[in-house]
Amino acid sequence: MVILAFALVLGCFGELNLTLTVPAMPASKALEQLGATAHLTLTTSPQTAEDILTFRLTDVPAQEAMRRIADVDDATWKQEGETFRLIRTDKQARFEREREFNERVSKYVTAIKGRIQRLGEMPAWNSNQANSLASKVQSLLKSFNPHPQTTDWYRQASALSDQAPIARAMGRIIAALDPKELAALPRMLKTVWSMNPTDIQRPMPSNLQSVVEQYVADQNEWSKAIDKWHLTLPTYGNTTYWVGGFSDFNKDAIRTVADVLLTGIPSERGDSVHFELTTYDARGKRIAFAQDGIGYNGPIHGSESKLAAASADEPALTVEGDAKTLAEAIFLGRQSPKRLPPDFLAKLIRPDLYEPVSFLPGSQLLRAAEIKGANMVARLNDEMFANDYVDNTKPMAVDQFLRRLAITGAEYDLKDGWLTVRPDHPLAGQAVRVDRKVLRDYLQRLSSGSALSLDEQARFAVLLPDYEVNSMPSELASVVRSSALTEYFDMNMLRLYGLLTESQKSSMIKDGLSIGSLSSDEMECVKRLVYGPRIQLSYQLPRGSNDSSLSDLYFDGLLGEPTESLPNGLPPEGVIKLKRDHSNVVVNTEPPNARSYTPIQALSPKALAMQKFGQIHQDLIPSVIEPFPIVDLSHLKYGPFIKLTFTFNFTETLSTVRTLEDKSAKGFQPVTLNTLPDDFKQQFDRAYSRLEKTYANVKPIPVSGRNSNIPPQ
Repeated sequence: MVILAFALVLGCFGELNLTLTVPAMPASKALEQLGATAHLTLTTSPQTAEDILTFRLTDVPAQEAMRRIADVDDATWKQEGETFRLIRTDKQARFEREREFNERVSKYVTAIKGRIQRLGEMPAWNSNQANSLASKVQSLLKSFNPHPQTTDWYRQASALSDQAPIARAMGRIIAALDPKELAALPRMLKTVWSMNPTDIQRPMPSNLQSVVEQYVADQNEWSKAIDKWHLTLPTYGNTTYWVGGFSDFNKDAIRTVADVLLTGIPSERGDSVHFELTTYDARGKRIAFAQDGIGYNGPIHGSESKLAAASADEPALTVEGDAKTLAEAIFLGRQSPKRLPPDFLAKLIRPDLYEPVSFLPGSQLLRAAEIKGANMVARLNDEMFANDYVDNTKPMAVDQFLRRLAITGAEYDLKDGWLTVRPDHPLAGQAVRVDRKVLRDYLQRLSSGSALSLDEQARFAVLLPDYEVNSMPSELASVVRSSALTEYFDMNMLRLYGLLTESQKSSMIKDGLSIGSLSSDEMECVKRLVYGPRIQLSYQLPRGSNDSSLSDLYFDGLLGEPTESLPNGLPPEGVIKLKRDHSNVVVNTEPPNARSYTPIQALSPKALAMQKFGQIHQDLIPSVIEPFPIVDLSHLKYGPFIKLTFTFNFTETLSTVRTLEDKSAKGFQPVTLNTLPDDFKQQFDRAYSRLEKTYANVKPIPVSGRNSNIPPQ
């Protein structure tokens, strides 16, 4: 859809052929270079200015080059006097939206057809099938180890789980869903379908009544087999493990299904959905649980037939120069620790001047076109940056590179001497693009060497996209300063903190801040904290009540699902309270030449005792150390610590608590376990002594080398 009115203006330039290579950069800069070579004034519109373009042209007519660029950018050239402006019309923008949506729908149609085929190949369920499965499960459970050396056991459990009634029902339910509904699911928030939907749930498809009835009958047969074969959940230490989708093995459980909930959580790209199916009895107790997914996270765009097979004498594609330096820094990481060359680091922290995508995969794409002897025009986006699915330091065939590039969301075509590349989801990519000036400020702050304060972390959390949907900032941060990448903050909570005004924080500390007074952006953060994936609210009995059965329904029952316990959404009368704690703690630091990064942990005397005891007594895992990341206790600092505790009181009985910690360790001094300050040391010794007494008679469990690289302190 290109306006070819530039024929008149080209005039004597109509026969001008261009030879030009432009690395990946914003379209506004790329077209300026093209225009200078073609003796034309080429510019962009607000819709196209930040699109990342790269091209390699060899003796190509100017008009053909402009047509190719407009095509990969879903844009049109508009003539304004002697200037040509690259615009994206409303029709083209609508076409992009429709193409993305229809492509997702097509994937789900294919995935659902595959699910139906799998169901047809499965043997019918009956008492013999139930007993056969129970026998296999019993045998498998005898070999359960919470810390196996391989994933073979869990693969076997997964294969057996697929045969259970809950998994069969899930397949039938998923197969009944509307592909268009799946393609339109909101991301970052789960969608819940129910037989008895609340205001914020969706009704199960009306044609599923027979599926539910069949599941109830199958579940009854499975319940009998559970009792016959004496199946129980494995317990080690103080932990009971829920294994696969076999159902609750509690013999006292009432296994008659009264409600069914299906939860759908779209992937970051929106082209696959993770499903969880849970069934409940009439009391609201969980009966069975299963999880599965449909869709494909790594679409391959581009026909193999369109790619000329790599000949024996075709050079392999390698990375060189700055791209190689970056690839090694990202993919080899601490396995080959070395400082970045100062001149390269200076480029890396100026993404506003040196486009990150130009390093990887931009430079590889230019080299690929050169090897193929093809002209190339490409529109790239942040999603394609670095291609962290593969070690880019290794040589590969061009065709292999193009197929792998497609995994990160690219469509490619190689024919008639032209290699063209474009995003398969351009609008989705634009929505999560990181502002290069914000990224510059972030990387330059990290390169200063000192850790970011909590307020700085929160400010960048507001300005930068979620790392789940755009990993470029975190990947570059890990190169600029390895310990900058992961502090294991709840990013929604950190973003909410960054959005709050000082007045709001003061209200939270004093009397509490009502949820109804939050801004729309703040409210969105709270929604994700409540209705996001894997969220369970805390429940406490109403004042004066002694009925503990309700607590069970929140801990392991229907009310543990927030769309059930808060069925009308976030209550505006709910209150958020903030408590600031100031205390002295020990933090771990990053030892020189560490092979892997351990997040900074603020350890109280009790937590420090837990760390030391757990590292010495690893045979008591998970009872002791599993809830805590293992840290190196030979590199510690001691100093003042600030902890913020946010309590969200939604109702009298429902709440959730989130904490943020300032881990910048400003003013901290190096210490060892033997040189701790007296008061802290006494508390540590008492906590350690209590652990020794508590676990004196706990039976050890097998440990298959977990954390064996960290010696006891």
